[in-house]
Amino acid sequence: MGELRADGEGESSRSCPVCGTAITDSHQRRVVSCIEDGQATHTHFCSTDCLEDSLES
Repeated sequence: MGELRADGEGESSRSCPVCGTAITDSHQRRVVSCIEDGQATHTHFCSTDCLEDSLES
């Protein structure tokens, strides 16, 4: 099931910002949502490891 992002891009266009792996609908996928200046952003990671790596840097 491919969901659309708020910016209109489809599931197939997402990639992990840490390792570049394509994001899929798997149980390992992690999403961090933030609100800045009234805008919601959603950052998708392929795994908990990549999420933790992004928080460490």
